[in-house]
Amino acid sequence: MTLLTDPTLAATLISAGIENNPFVAWQNLGAAAVAATVIGTEVSAAVKAADTATYNFWSVTPDVSDRAALRFVFPASVTLNFVGLAAHNLGDLGGTVAVQYSTNSGSSWTSVPPGTMAPSDNREIAWRFEDITADYWRILLDGVTEDAVIGVCLFSEYLTIPRRIYSGYTPPLTPTEVKLQSNVSEGGHLLGTSRARSASTASASFNLLDPEFVRGADWLGFQQAFNDGQAFFWSWRPDKYAQDLFYAWRTGKAIVPTNGGPGALMSLEMAMRLYDDR
Repeated sequence: MTLLTDPTLAATLISAGIENNPFVAWQNLGAAAVAATVIGTEVSAAVKAADTATYNFWSVTPDVSDRAALRFVFPASVTLNFVGLAAHNLGDLGGTVAVQYSTNSGSSWTSVPPGTMAPSDNREIAWRFEDITADYWRILLDGVTEDAVIGVCLFSEYLTIPRRIYSGYTPPLTPTEVKLQSNVSEGGHLLGTSRARSASTASASFNLLDPEFVRGADWLGFQQAFNDGQAFFWSWRPDKYAQDLFYAWRTGKAIVPTNGGPGALMSLEMAMRLYDDR
């Protein structure tokens, strides 16, 4: 998993002392756009990448120059500062991937900073940047020689949580839930073991949150989406551990903030299931 942050935004976050505060991104703005394969030969429909499910995929055969592109045209200009990809095979293909936007109906394209990414694996990847407003957006693949698939392409704004996590969080360095199938002989010898399936979970607790934040429209929008089971991108310490980026959804209880401190400060917990096919 890799998170790329625009250097200008990174400097702003460092100046504010929130570069390592957790953030979430959940708005599936691409659902309102018209998705199309504009470079390469479409194998499976482009609209599938705008679905937040991880089981169905946009698939494309690259063109003769080893390029492919998935374009989203919005009904009007949208302001974004986050784009995330999940359930893809780009790490297997080599090459690079970039998020680009156009303000002239696709006549010219500009990559969001900090630019292209060369995924080393198939885990989640994302770009976080200063606000950009445009109606044409695309995912550009370059240097890929085999069919590419992308299951989730999330266009969103991200929300920073105003409390850093210092302890009590267990980062899934490897899958945390691994079911095994072991074969044992009658004499008690291990003949072999195979992994039947794996997944990961995580839980984050936040204390002493300002009630203005918890009662604000941005947090309430996320809380409603979380409680309804909608998927989102989650990063617990984005500057120090940019690789700890996950595509997640609720498992267990809904978020129910409680008054947990002086001055009406509030506390809450997030129990998450993480997409983790390592």
